[in-house]
Amino acid sequence: RLRAVRRRRAPDAAALTMASEVNYRGDYFATSDVQLFDAPNWLNDRALHLGFKFLEDDLSPPWAFLDPAVYGFLMTLDDDEDLRDVANGVDFPDASRRVVATGVNDAAAVSTAQGSHWSLLVYWVDADQAAHFDSMGCNQRAAAAAA
Repeated sequence: RLRAVRRRRAPDAAALTMASEVNYRGDYFATSDVQLFDAPNWLNDRALHLGFKFLEDDLSPPWAFLDPAVYGFLMTLDDDEDLRDVANGVDFPDASRRVVATGVNDAAAVSTAQGSHWSLLVYWVDADQAAHFDSMGCNQRAAAAAA
């Protein structure tokens, strides 16, 4: 069993910024993630997840958005059986969500967190079809791997 170990040290300004959180429908987001929506910032996976949660509330028919961090984790799995086990554990709110979408990052390796561009991968459950939307047209390899 793993146990977290906490070390006491004086907080710096960055740590204090990260300590401020916003709770939206049970998910906690650092204030710094929310501030990324102000221009001219780039969005990280947490900011995208928050934006996706807002869209889930507004879209009709209802869409299910997969947290980009979950997508990133799934992309690290190379065993098909492990991938199926994890994917089967992803719990969408209800069966009425017939469209699934996630952000796709262009990072060469998911573990590096060095990507610079996000695109959108959408899957229509009933039609069993997927589409990739990329404003710059440079993220095709990452989308193909995700699909």
